[in-house]
Amino acid sequence: MITQIKGKQFIILIGDIVIMYISLYIALFLRNLEFPSTSVWIDHSLMFSYNFPIWLLFFYIAGLYNLHIAINNSKFIELSLKAILASTTFTIIFFYSYPLSNFAPKTILVLYLVLFTLLHFAHRLLINQRFATRTPKTNLAIIGYSPLVSEIIDETIRKPHLGYNIKFILNTQSIILDNPAESIQIINNVYEFKDKLLKKNISEVIITQNFRESEIIKEILFDCLRANINFINIAQFYEDLVGRLQLDFVDRTWFLENFNRINNNWYNTFKRIFDIIVSVLILCFTLPIWAIVAIAIKIENTGPIFFIDTRLGKNEKAFTLIKFRTMSVANNDQSPTTSGDPRVTKLGKLLRKTRIDEIPQILNVLKGDMSMVGPRPERPKLVTKLKDVIPFYSIRMLIKPGISGWDQVSGEYHSPSKEDTLKKLQYDFYYIKNRSIYLDITILLKTIKTVLSSQGV
Repeated sequence: MITQIKGKQFIILIGDIVIMYISLYIALFLRNLEFPSTSVWIDHSLMFSYNFPIWLLFFYIAGLYNLHIAINNSKFIELSLKAILASTTFTIIFFYSYPLSNFAPKTILVLYLVLFTLLHFAHRLLINQRFATRTPKTNLAIIGYSPLVSEIIDETIRKPHLGYNIKFILNTQSIILDNPAESIQIINNVYEFKDKLLKKNISEVIITQNFRESEIIKEILFDCLRANINFINIAQFYEDLVGRLQLDFVDRTWFLENFNRINNNWYNTFKRIFDIIVSVLILCFTLPIWAIVAIAIKIENTGPIFFIDTRLGKNEKAFTLIKFRTMSVANNDQSPTTSGDPRVTKLGKLLRKTRIDEIPQILNVLKGDMSMVGPRPERPKLVTKLKDVIPFYSIRMLIKPGISGWDQVSGEYHSPSKEDTLKKLQYDFYYIKNRSIYLDITILLKTIKTVLSSQGV
């Protein structure tokens, strides 16, 4: 189902790109009431092509490729209008300020905007209606019950756009279970379970226990091979569903089997080059902000401009982290920040919300202590404490820490408590296991979305 969702998002993306060029071509035709010549088309399509990736970026940031939003037409229309307005503003600035461009296509730009908006809404509303009424369901059955199964049920109910439909659960524990949802049937007889698997169009069976422990369950699963049913371990299904790992399934063997990507030299080299390029660009574009923020910090509160602290990086090597100071110096015991912390200044709240306070960490990235994407670096004392109470905690430090990360863009606030630290660790292990160029870019785009939507923490 995850693959199907990615496929649908790709179809929507391709549709948007096609509509952009169709709208431009029709605009050129309407401008002179004749088909544009090859040279005119090439010149205009080339200049507009510089802008189209920015349009797609704004659409992504607005969440227009989120299928859950896509099936809500009113929300989709609101977000589409905002994204088109932002994209148009950028295009106007580009055409009228780009020194190498002789373009000032007022009429064509207006025609393009009108045409694209109409075709975009027609295309996307049609797709939205199709997804809302004809989204295929993946029927699931579950062998065994546990608190993790309950969490999976809650997630599938909360995310109906994923298309999962849990039909029934085989109760392997011979205990009375409360029905977790009205639409889910609890089955206590293994042979009844087998019969329903073969007759109820089940696509996937989630296994919560080692099926090798039960000869009857092995027999059932083997007999169901002819029904083209996929069998999936609950740990993998949970990981795909929520984007984090379930720590109950993590042991030394798991690490040996799944952490082979850590020593991917090609990926590590590319990521280092990418970090340097992005850091230099951000540094150049944000230098004026440094002076403004420095003056504002000095005016509001006495103390240094920068917050400098020791953190642990790759392989637990200590380094000096630098950020803009967001907390008052007086009566500050340097304890970890909590939600609504009174030590955070008014300016500090703004800097944290917009993540401007993180900008100086670009220097840490250039130096090589950090990466643009990775687990959050922690203080040595906190690491020592957490290593004593959380198994495998130090594994998250096998790679460089990052300015942003999978945990930071999860949409959840995590305090320094043990419970929240365990959840952060779930996200960190997911990232380390699945890290790739695609995932890194996804995290950076989600970071931009978080900042622009004022959801920073």
